[in-house]
Amino acid sequence: MDVRVLETTIRDGGYEVSHQFTEEDVALVVSTLEAAGVGLIEIGYGMGVGSHTFASVTRPKERAVISDQAHMRTARATARRAKLGVLYACGEVFCPVEYLDEVAAAGMDFVRLAYMPGDLTPANMRYVERARELGLTVSINCMQSYIVPPVELGRLAAMTEKAGAAWWYVVDSAGGMQPAEVRDYIRAIRDATGMAVGLHAHNNLGLALANSLAALEEGATLLDCTLNGLGRATGNPSTEQLILALQARGHETGIDVEPIARLAQMYRVLFEGKGNSPMHFVSGASMLHSRNVPAVTAQAKERGLSLSDYMVRVGREARRESCLDQFDFPAAVFERAADGCKRTGSSEPSEPLVRTIAGVREPGGSLGAPPRAERPAPGAGRGVPVRRRAAVAVGVAGGRDGGVVGRDRPGRRPPAELSAGRQRARGPQRPAGVPAARVHLRVG
Repeated sequence: MDVRVLETTIRDGGYEVSHQFTEEDVALVVSTLEAAGVGLIEIGYGMGVGSHTFASVTRPKERAVISDQAHMRTARATARRAKLGVLYACGEVFCPVEYLDEVAAAGMDFVRLAYMPGDLTPANMRYVERARELGLTVSINCMQSYIVPPVELGRLAAMTEKAGAAWWYVVDSAGGMQPAEVRDYIRAIRDATGMAVGLHAHNNLGLALANSLAALEEGATLLDCTLNGLGRATGNPSTEQLILALQARGHETGIDVEPIARLAQMYRVLFEGKGNSPMHFVSGASMLHSRNVPAVTAQAKERGLSLSDYMVRVGREARRESCLDQFDFPAAVFERAADGCKRTGSSEPSEPLVRTIAGVREPGGSLGAPPRAERPAPGAGRGVPVRRRAAVAVGVAGGRDGGVVGRDRPGRRPPAELSAGRQRARGPQRPAGVPAARVHLRVG
């Protein structure tokens, strides 16, 4: 069984940096992954190519720092062996079928067509058919796959296979699926089609890796991952962990994990101070997509209700109303969820108790709340390569030999003192210990 990881740090991981990956970041990540032996890499904007231009429903508030074309051009110029692809949200309010021509013209090898189950209709197979005409390998990424029964998902998969799709992805958008559920859905697709089956997992319940291995055991051959598990909400399976787990089972043995781990360590510092929001754990258990969390949070605050209890109840009501896939839930869902919900503070520890447990003393010597971690304002660092901001955070910068120069190394100035011109001239660099990966583009 030919099992492959599909690395999507630049795409799904982009949510964690407000989509501020630059051409230099794209070149560094793609070149290092390819040199390490990763064969499938997804790049592009998190919500899918074309989202800025066409997405009237979910037009991003934070615009990507580089265009779709820059993402694809840079990745294509960098990679020589790895297959490259992008996510493509189907539907006129997202991205019209004609934009597929741009994807093919940029030299992409595969396209992942993102559909909600209800949008998988014969009329919408025109996206599959056009992508095949353009010579692209077509994957169907069925968002929120869990909102329909496994047997129905199998029926939809069979329809897309007839239209020309080669891959089918079960997508755990809320990160709330259990391994047994994953097995049921993977088995249903395999029973109904001859397509390669994959899993795109999220980690809201801490089960992303376990679900990926369950999918593998049921016959899935495509498994998504990101460096450090970086991705929307609580993220995805960690590339490093997933590859090690697969290699222990005899798969992807040709990948060298060492350079990938070093690259992941470089980017890790950008996220150490943030951690995961416990509410994303609750949203996973409630099967609520992260896009719905802000509205649920606002409703709970307005009504003076316990957020965790209210979120669980909203998820239950939305499932009952078959509207988990909607961007805006009906008012009736919020109303019914509020009935019998706990009030704010009815079960949470008091603020003085929290401060006492935390053991943090304020300047005057009294116990106080721990300082809140500051998150960068939207657009902060805009245009500065994420790789370079990571290097600055740990006190390193790319050296002339492509390695990482320590802050205290004699004869070297710290990154903060480097001129913008010198930094741009250096182009994509590799972290210490990463084998020299061909970077065919000198970008800045």
